[in-house]
Amino acid sequence: MLGKNTHSVLIIGYSPCAARIAGDLSAMGEKVVLAAPDTLTDLAPVADVLGSDRILANAQMLDLEGAAGNFSVRMSTNGNVVNLRPVAIVLADKDARQPKFDEYGLSPGPSVFSLSEFGSLVERNGNADATLEKIQHLVFLNGVTSESHPVITEEVLRLSILLQDKHNIQTYILTRNLKVAADGREALFRESKAAGTLYVKFEDAGPEIRQDPNKAIRFTFDDDVTGLPLSLAPDAVVVDEALGPSETTMEIARRLGLETDRGGFVQGDNVHRLTVKTNIKGIFVAGSARKIASDREHRMDGGNVAVAVGSLPNRSSEFSDRAAIDRWQCVRCLSCFRVCSHGAIQVQDRVTVMPEACERCGICTAECPRHAITLSGLDVRDLMPQVSPETGPDAASQEFAPTIMAFCCSRSAVSAADLARCMGCALPERLTVLEVPCAGCLSYEHVFTAFRRGADGVMVITCHRDNCHSSRGNRCAHHRVEQLSEMFRKMEFSPERLCSHSLASNMGMEFAEILRGFEATLRDLGPSKLKQ
Repeated sequence: MLGKNTHSVLIIGYSPCAARIAGDLSAMGEKVVLAAPDTLTDLAPVADVLGSDRILANAQMLDLEGAAGNFSVRMSTNGNVVNLRPVAIVLADKDARQPKFDEYGLSPGPSVFSLSEFGSLVERNGNADATLEKIQHLVFLNGVTSESHPVITEEVLRLSILLQDKHNIQTYILTRNLKVAADGREALFRESKAAGTLYVKFEDAGPEIRQDPNKAIRFTFDDDVTGLPLSLAPDAVVVDEALGPSETTMEIARRLGLETDRGGFVQGDNVHRLTVKTNIKGIFVAGSARKIASDREHRMDGGNVAVAVGSLPNRSSEFSDRAAIDRWQCVRCLSCFRVCSHGAIQVQDRVTVMPEACERCGICTAECPRHAITLSGLDVRDLMPQVSPETGPDAASQEFAPTIMAFCCSRSAVSAADLARCMGCALPERLTVLEVPCAGCLSYEHVFTAFRRGADGVMVITCHRDNCHSSRGNRCAHHRVEQLSEMFRKMEFSPERLCSHSLASNMGMEFAEILRGFEATLRDLGPSKLKQ
């Protein structure tokens, strides 16, 4: 049994993708422990690589602390408790499948199978041959009542070809919207037709499905081309399945505060998470825990995990530029703990920042009511210059050129500004671009200081919604601008002098357009009265 030792990588879940990752990392010289939530029946893919002492069956996570390079994990396995100290954690559990029997009004039985059940039957020896010998006509139901997944479609196509070629079984695929727009699936579709598979495609009403007390199935429908009534009475029916993340994946994501998409898969639709990253540094996700995809894409996930683990900073690296909390100013309100999307705030005897996990977004510095958190480079004295007023003998006669300070996210708007300049786009004459690690780090003090130091207008430019590296930084920034605009309105100070926008890094033209539009607004308003 494993004791309290140091292991490089902990893989949670047992799937073909998990086995590939274990092999890739082991080949790199990493020590790997694989924790599977179920009793393992086939250890061959990983046992030869890892050794049985590094495979934990019936494993469940009890506790997780620490950060990338220094996690502390407590797990139960077959009634025992194991303590691990991995530098990285990978979620790579298999998918969860739900047969659509209810959607079709069918009951499983000797002639009605789920896709997974029938696929396993075909793969097995012995009883499989006896069962298949009784079948001459077989119907696959694929996305007739609700959309089917492309991965399910591929499995249906491969099985239909195998049954036609190897077992001389006539196969029919009843479908509504066949999902073949992916690598190799169009070719599989053509191969299945060449093998003899017959397709029935429904545009409007689907087939009427009847299952008699003896479990025999009959399909009746009108042919979409001829309009003639047709019927099918196959020897067997295979029902497609809905795909989703496993219960283990969803539970771990919930406990660790990992971002998920609407389907519960770990990793929201955020470009900064691609390909296998999560919102917590050092925790990666791959395979069906991340999304349902083809085997080829899951193999790519395995390679990407190996690269990502290899690029983690060394535990001895210095993190002097990370956020720090002044223990004498902190009152343990836990605002920082609630807003940190990266799990970098540790609450023990006192509240501290784990530097290995800190992503330097600065959201905690803006949200702290006691200003107890500092981050290098974000102090207003360092970030913003004193803007000199227009001078010269004929300055009074010249057209007013407003001074604009634009706080730009380093991952989006700064690149958009550089692109605008490279494209030769016209930008405001007196524009100052202030780079910040995340727009969510901006506080009221930053905005007020910008106006006091000579700005006639202030613009905050963030990443697009759901594409913020810090998850909520853009929302925090837009919300703060809304609050300040309302405050300006009550102060009878033009709220139009402060605005926010969202841009991607490749939107140089749009950057120039919104800045020129802002400049035109400020020309109409005239000089700001808040200048020192």
